[in-house]
Amino acid sequence: MGRPLVDRHSVLMPGEKVPTSDDPGVTYTERDVSDETAVLQQRRTAANILCGCL
Repeated sequence: MGRPLVDRHSVLMPGEKVPTSDDPGVTYTERDVSDETAVLQQRRTAANILCGCL
């Protein structure tokens, strides 16, 4: 069995197998991560405006 490819920042969905070096599964590029981060930040900002938290 290969080495687990998870760290303290890894997020797995319920039932999802832990990726290993033998079978890494889906891989993400830096752009994928930065795009997702931008979308999450936009959603947080919109939610804060709607609830009056800003």
